[in-house]
Amino acid sequence: MNMSASFVEVLPKIVGEKTLEKITRKIKAWKINSQFPMYIALGLSLFQSVLSYAGFEYKAFKVDHSWGVQANHVELDALSHEFTMPAPKPGGTLVEVLNHGGGTMTMEISPFAQELVNQAKNFKKPIVEIGPAFGVATIPLLEASTVPVIATDISAENLFVLKNRTPEEYRDRLYLNTGRFPEWVDFDSESISAILICRVFHFLKGEVIDQGLEKAHKWLEEGGLLVVTTASPFQSTVLPFMSEYQNNKKQHIRWPGHDETYGLRSLMPNINPFLHVMEIGTLSKAMEEAGFEIVRTEYLDQGVIMPTLKLDGREATAIIARKGKTYR
Repeated sequence: MNMSASFVEVLPKIVGEKTLEKITRKIKAWKINSQFPMYIALGLSLFQSVLSYAGFEYKAFKVDHSWGVQANHVELDALSHEFTMPAPKPGGTLVEVLNHGGGTMTMEISPFAQELVNQAKNFKKPIVEIGPAFGVATIPLLEASTVPVIATDISAENLFVLKNRTPEEYRDRLYLNTGRFPEWVDFDSESISAILICRVFHFLKGEVIDQGLEKAHKWLEEGGLLVVTTASPFQSTVLPFMSEYQNNKKQHIRWPGHDETYGLRSLMPNINPFLHVMEIGTLSKAMEEAGFEIVRTEYLDQGVIMPTLKLDGREATAIIARKGKTYR
Protein backbone atom coordinates (compact mmCIF):
# COMPACT_ATOMS: atom_id res chain seq x y z
CA MET A 1 0.00 0.00 0.00
CA ASN A 2 1.45 3.34 -1.03
CA MET A 3 0.48 6.07 1.37
CA SER A 4 0.11 9.49 -0.18
CA ALA A 5 3.04 11.74 0.64
CA SER A 6 0.69 14.47 1.77
CA PHE A 7 -0.85 12.31 4.49
CA VAL A 8 2.50 11.14 5.78
CA GLU A 9 3.65 14.75 5.86
CA VAL A 10 0.71 15.91 7.96
CA LEU A 11 0.84 12.88 10.26
CA PRO A 12 3.08 14.62 12.84
CA LYS A 13 0.52 17.40 13.07
CA ILE A 14 -2.32 14.93 13.65
CA VAL A 15 -0.59 12.76 16.23
CA GLY A 16 1.99 15.19 17.61
CA GLU A 17 5.74 15.00 17.10
CA LYS A 18 6.59 13.58 20.54
CA THR A 19 3.80 11.00 20.45
CA LEU A 20 4.76 9.93 16.95
CA GLU A 21 8.40 9.52 17.96
CA LYS A 22 7.38 7.26 20.85
CA ILE A 23 5.16 5.18 18.57
CA THR A 24 7.83 4.72 15.93
CA ARG A 25 10.44 3.76 18.55
CA LYS A 26 8.10 1.08 19.86
CA ILE A 27 7.31 -0.20 16.38
CA LYS A 28 11.01 -0.55 15.59
CA ALA A 29 11.61 -2.27 18.93
CA TRP A 30 8.98 -4.89 18.00
CA LYS A 31 11.14 -6.00 15.04
CA ILE A 32 8.06 -6.38 12.90
CA ASN A 33 8.05 -8.27 9.63
CA SER A 34 6.14 -7.86 6.38
CA GLN A 35 3.08 -9.61 7.78
CA PHE A 36 2.62 -7.28 10.76
CA PRO A 37 0.50 -4.74 8.83
CA MET A 38 -2.18 -7.41 8.40
CA TYR A 39 -2.58 -7.13 12.18
CA ILE A 40 -2.61 -3.35 12.08
CA ALA A 41 -5.04 -3.16 9.16
CA LEU A 42 -7.93 -4.12 11.40
CA GLY A 43 -7.81 -0.47 12.40
CA LEU A 44 -7.62 2.81 10.54
CA SER A 45 -5.22 4.04 7.88
CA LEU A 46 -3.62 6.23 10.55
CA PHE A 47 -1.78 3.18 11.89
CA GLN A 48 -0.63 2.18 8.44
CA SER A 49 0.57 5.74 7.96
CA VAL A 50 2.59 5.51 11.17
CA LEU A 51 4.33 2.46 9.71
CA SER A 52 5.11 4.39 6.55
CA TYR A 53 6.41 7.28 8.60
CA ALA A 54 8.65 4.84 10.48
CA GLY A 55 10.17 3.73 7.18
CA PHE A 56 8.66 0.25 6.87
CA GLU A 57 7.59 -1.25 3.57
CA TYR A 58 4.86 -3.82 3.69
CA LYS A 59 2.16 -5.66 1.83
CA ALA A 60 -1.25 -4.24 2.70
CA PHE A 61 -3.92 -6.40 4.27
CA LYS A 62 -7.07 -6.02 2.22
CA VAL A 63 -9.97 -4.65 4.26
CA ASP A 64 -13.25 -6.07 3.02
CA HIS A 65 -15.48 -3.16 3.94
CA SER A 66 -15.52 0.18 5.68
CA TRP A 67 -17.06 -1.69 8.62
CA GLY A 68 -13.76 -3.50 9.20
CA VAL A 69 -12.42 -6.94 8.36
CA GLN A 70 -14.90 -9.74 7.84
CA ALA A 71 -14.29 -12.43 10.47
CA ASN A 72 -14.19 -15.23 7.90
CA HIS A 73 -11.33 -13.58 6.00
CA VAL A 74 -8.89 -16.34 5.04
CA GLU A 75 -5.82 -14.45 6.28
CA LEU A 76 -7.22 -13.92 9.77
CA ASP A 77 -6.73 -17.52 10.83
CA ALA A 78 -2.95 -17.23 10.67
CA LEU A 79 -3.08 -14.12 12.86
CA SER A 80 -5.65 -15.22 15.40
CA HIS A 81 -5.12 -18.93 15.98
CA GLU A 82 -2.96 -18.46 19.10
CA PHE A 83 -5.37 -16.10 20.85
CA THR A 84 -7.68 -17.65 23.45
CA MET A 85 -9.81 -16.20 26.20
CA PRO A 86 -8.02 -16.11 29.57
CA ALA A 87 -9.38 -18.22 32.39
CA PRO A 88 -12.07 -16.47 34.45
CA LYS A 89 -11.08 -14.95 37.75
CA PRO A 90 -11.99 -16.80 40.99
CA GLY A 91 -15.76 -16.89 41.22
CA GLY A 92 -16.14 -17.33 37.47
CA THR A 93 -18.00 -14.08 36.78
CA LEU A 94 -15.16 -11.98 35.33
CA VAL A 95 -12.34 -12.47 32.85
CA GLU A 96 -9.49 -10.00 32.31
CA VAL A 97 -9.34 -8.51 28.82
CA LEU A 98 -6.11 -8.44 26.82
CA ASN A 99 -5.67 -4.67 26.46
CA HIS A 100 -3.84 -2.99 29.32
CA GLY A 101 -6.15 -0.78 31.34
CA GLY A 102 -9.28 -2.38 29.90
CA GLY A 103 -10.30 -4.11 33.10
CA THR A 104 -12.54 -7.15 32.81
CA MET A 105 -15.42 -8.62 30.83
CA THR A 106 -18.42 -10.05 32.64
CA MET A 107 -19.19 -13.66 31.78
CA GLU A 108 -22.91 -12.95 31.98
CA ILE A 109 -24.70 -10.69 29.50
CA SER A 110 -26.19 -7.48 30.90
CA PRO A 111 -30.01 -7.49 31.08
CA PHE A 112 -30.08 -4.32 28.96
CA ALA A 113 -27.83 -5.95 26.35
CA GLN A 114 -30.13 -8.96 26.44
CA GLU A 115 -33.06 -6.66 25.72
CA LEU A 116 -31.25 -5.53 22.57
CA VAL A 117 -30.65 -9.18 21.64
CA ASN A 118 -34.39 -9.79 22.05
CA GLN A 119 -35.12 -7.05 19.50
CA ALA A 120 -32.29 -7.92 17.10
CA LYS A 121 -34.51 -9.92 14.73
CA ASN A 122 -36.28 -6.65 13.80
CA PHE A 123 -33.18 -4.77 12.67
CA LYS A 124 -32.65 -4.15 8.96
CA LYS A 125 -29.28 -2.41 9.18
CA PRO A 126 -26.04 -3.40 10.96
CA ILE A 127 -25.59 -3.48 14.72
CA VAL A 128 -22.49 -1.85 16.23
CA GLU A 129 -21.01 -2.95 19.53
CA ILE A 130 -18.39 -0.70 21.10
CA GLY A 131 -16.02 -2.53 23.44
CA PRO A 132 -17.21 -6.11 22.87
CA ALA A 133 -14.12 -7.70 24.45
CA PHE A 134 -14.59 -11.45 23.90
CA GLY A 135 -18.19 -11.32 22.74
CA VAL A 136 -20.49 -12.04 25.69
CA ALA A 137 -23.13 -9.94 23.88
CA THR A 138 -21.74 -10.03 20.33
CA ILE A 139 -22.33 -13.73 19.73
CA PRO A 140 -25.95 -13.64 21.01
CA LEU A 141 -26.56 -10.62 18.74
CA LEU A 142 -25.27 -12.60 15.76
CA GLU A 143 -27.42 -15.58 16.70
CA ALA A 144 -30.57 -13.48 17.09
CA SER A 145 -30.21 -11.24 14.01
CA THR A 146 -29.80 -11.53 10.25
CA VAL A 147 -27.75 -8.33 9.78
CA PRO A 148 -24.01 -7.64 10.07
CA VAL A 149 -22.63 -7.05 13.57
CA ILE A 150 -19.67 -4.67 13.74
CA ALA A 151 -17.45 -5.33 16.76
CA THR A 152 -15.34 -2.26 17.49
CA ASP A 153 -12.66 -2.63 20.15
CA ILE A 154 -9.46 -0.77 20.99
CA SER A 155 -7.65 -4.13 21.13
CA ALA A 156 -7.06 -6.33 18.08
CA GLU A 157 -6.15 -9.15 20.49
CA ASN A 158 -9.64 -9.01 22.04
CA LEU A 159 -11.15 -9.15 18.55
CA PHE A 160 -9.02 -12.16 17.63
CA VAL A 161 -10.42 -14.01 20.65
CA LEU A 162 -13.94 -12.93 19.69
CA LYS A 163 -13.41 -14.21 16.16
CA ASN A 164 -12.19 -17.57 17.47
CA ARG A 165 -15.14 -17.88 19.87
CA THR A 166 -17.71 -17.07 17.20
CA PRO A 167 -19.28 -20.13 15.52
CA GLU A 168 -18.21 -20.37 11.88
CA GLU A 169 -21.76 -20.01 10.56
CA TYR A 170 -21.91 -16.43 11.87
CA ARG A 171 -18.45 -15.18 10.88
CA ASP A 172 -19.57 -13.90 7.49
CA ARG A 173 -21.77 -11.35 9.33
CA LEU A 174 -19.17 -10.39 11.95
CA TYR A 175 -16.90 -7.46 11.15
CA LEU A 176 -13.84 -6.70 13.27
CA ASN A 177 -12.89 -3.05 13.63
CA THR A 178 -10.13 -1.72 15.89
CA GLY A 179 -10.05 1.88 16.97
CA ARG A 180 -10.37 4.15 19.98
CA PHE A 181 -13.98 5.22 20.39
CA PRO A 182 -15.08 7.80 19.47
CA GLU A 183 -12.02 9.53 18.01
CA TRP A 184 -10.95 6.84 15.53
CA VAL A 185 -14.30 5.21 14.77
CA ASP A 186 -16.78 6.38 12.13
CA PHE A 187 -19.67 5.04 10.04
CA ASP A 188 -22.00 6.53 7.46
CA SER A 189 -24.91 8.67 8.61
CA GLU A 190 -28.12 6.74 9.35
CA SER A 191 -26.46 3.43 8.39
CA ILE A 192 -26.87 1.60 11.72
CA SER A 193 -29.95 0.12 13.44
CA ALA A 194 -28.58 -0.26 16.97
CA ILE A 195 -25.50 0.50 19.04
CA LEU A 196 -24.48 -1.32 22.22
CA ILE A 197 -21.90 0.26 24.56
CA CYS A 198 -21.42 -1.78 27.75
CA ARG A 199 -18.82 -0.98 30.41
CA VAL A 200 -17.00 1.60 28.24
CA PHE A 201 -18.18 5.09 29.23
CA HIS A 202 -16.61 4.86 32.68
CA PHE A 203 -13.21 4.78 30.93
CA LEU A 204 -13.91 8.05 29.07
CA LYS A 205 -13.82 11.70 30.04
CA GLY A 206 -17.02 13.71 29.80
CA GLU A 207 -16.14 15.63 26.65
CA VAL A 208 -15.26 12.36 24.94
CA ILE A 209 -18.62 10.87 25.91
CA ASP A 210 -20.33 13.93 24.42
CA GLN A 211 -18.41 13.38 21.19
CA GLY A 212 -19.35 9.69 21.22
CA LEU A 213 -23.06 10.43 21.72
CA GLU A 214 -22.99 12.93 18.86
CA LYS A 215 -21.42 10.34 16.58
CA ALA A 216 -23.81 7.60 17.69
CA HIS A 217 -26.78 9.84 16.91
CA LYS A 218 -25.37 10.53 13.44
CA TRP A 219 -24.77 6.83 12.70
CA LEU A 220 -28.21 5.60 13.76
CA GLU A 221 -31.18 5.47 11.45
CA GLU A 222 -34.42 7.09 12.57
CA GLY A 223 -35.84 4.90 15.34
CA GLY A 224 -32.45 3.29 15.97
CA LEU A 225 -31.52 2.25 19.50
CA LEU A 226 -28.57 3.12 21.72
CA VAL A 227 -28.01 0.90 24.77
CA VAL A 228 -25.45 1.96 27.39
CA THR A 229 -24.40 0.44 30.69
CA THR A 230 -21.69 2.05 32.79
CA ALA A 231 -20.44 2.51 36.35
CA SER A 232 -22.62 4.44 38.79
CA PRO A 233 -21.30 6.35 41.81
CA PHE A 234 -23.07 3.88 44.10
CA GLN A 235 -20.15 1.49 44.56
CA SER A 236 -18.25 0.67 47.72
CA THR A 237 -14.94 1.39 45.99
CA VAL A 238 -16.13 4.90 45.06
CA LEU A 239 -17.01 5.92 48.62
CA PRO A 240 -13.69 7.80 49.18
CA PHE A 241 -14.63 10.00 46.21
CA MET A 242 -18.23 10.62 47.27
CA SER A 243 -17.62 13.90 49.10
CA GLU A 244 -15.86 15.38 46.07
CA TYR A 245 -18.58 14.00 43.81
CA GLN A 246 -21.35 15.67 45.82
CA ASN A 247 -19.41 18.93 45.82
CA ASN A 248 -19.02 18.72 42.04
CA LYS A 249 -22.78 18.28 41.73
CA LYS A 250 -23.43 21.33 43.90
CA GLN A 251 -21.19 23.33 41.59
CA HIS A 252 -23.25 22.11 38.62
CA ILE A 253 -20.25 20.54 36.92
CA ARG A 254 -21.56 18.83 33.80
CA TRP A 255 -19.72 15.57 34.42
CA PRO A 256 -19.20 15.43 38.21
CA GLY A 257 -18.04 11.82 38.46
CA HIS A 258 -14.43 11.89 37.24
CA ASP A 259 -12.71 9.90 40.01
CA GLU A 260 -8.91 9.72 40.04
CA THR A 261 -8.80 8.07 43.48
CA TYR A 262 -10.60 4.91 42.39
CA GLY A 263 -10.25 2.32 45.13
CA LEU A 264 -10.37 -0.74 42.89
CA ARG A 265 -7.00 0.03 41.26
CA SER A 266 -5.16 -1.58 44.17
CA LEU A 267 -7.12 -4.81 43.58
CA MET A 268 -7.05 -4.81 39.77
CA PRO A 269 -3.79 -3.72 38.10
CA ASN A 270 -5.39 -3.96 34.63
CA ILE A 271 -7.62 -0.94 35.19
CA ASN A 272 -7.87 2.56 33.75
CA PRO A 273 -6.05 5.40 35.60
CA PHE A 274 -9.43 6.92 36.47
CA LEU A 275 -13.06 5.89 36.79
CA HIS A 276 -15.85 8.10 35.47
CA VAL A 277 -19.03 7.32 37.39
CA MET A 278 -22.40 8.76 36.43
CA GLU A 279 -25.95 8.70 37.70
CA ILE A 280 -28.92 8.09 35.45
CA GLY A 281 -29.76 11.80 35.46
CA THR A 282 -26.31 12.88 34.29
CA LEU A 283 -26.12 10.44 31.40
CA SER A 284 -29.79 10.86 30.41
CA LYS A 285 -29.33 14.61 30.15
CA ALA A 286 -26.29 14.23 27.91
CA MET A 287 -28.16 11.76 25.69
CA GLU A 288 -31.15 14.05 25.37
CA GLU A 289 -28.89 16.99 24.49
CA ALA A 290 -27.38 14.81 21.75
CA GLY A 291 -30.86 14.32 20.30
CA PHE A 292 -31.94 11.03 21.87
CA GLU A 293 -35.27 10.15 23.45
CA ILE A 294 -34.88 8.14 26.66
CA VAL A 295 -36.79 4.85 26.50
CA ARG A 296 -35.84 3.12 29.74
CA THR A 297 -33.45 3.64 32.65
CA GLU A 298 -32.45 1.45 35.57
CA TYR A 299 -29.73 0.91 38.12
CA LEU A 300 -28.30 -2.61 37.97
CA ASP A 301 -27.08 -4.72 40.86
CA GLN A 302 -23.45 -5.69 40.22
CA GLY A 303 -22.79 -7.17 43.63
CA VAL A 304 -22.89 -10.80 42.46
CA ILE A 305 -20.66 -10.18 39.46
CA MET A 306 -18.18 -8.00 41.38
CA PRO A 307 -18.62 -8.40 45.16
CA THR A 308 -15.92 -5.78 45.82
CA LEU A 309 -18.27 -3.14 44.33
CA LYS A 310 -21.35 -4.09 46.33
CA LEU A 311 -23.07 -1.18 48.02
CA ASP A 312 -26.85 -0.99 47.67
CA GLY A 313 -27.76 -2.73 44.41
CA ARG A 314 -27.30 0.37 42.22
CA GLU A 315 -23.72 -0.24 41.13
CA ALA A 316 -24.30 0.21 37.38
CA THR A 317 -26.24 2.76 35.35
CA ALA A 318 -28.19 1.44 32.34
CA ILE A 319 -30.10 3.37 29.68
CA ILE A 320 -31.89 2.56 26.45
CA ALA A 321 -32.36 5.57 24.16
CA ARG A 322 -33.89 6.02 20.74
CA LYS A 323 -33.24 8.33 17.81
CA GLY A 324 -36.48 9.83 16.62
CA LYS A 325 -39.50 7.69 15.89
CA THR A 326 -40.30 4.29 17.40
CA TYR A 327 -38.35 1.44 15.79
CA ARG A 328 -40.56 -0.68 13.51
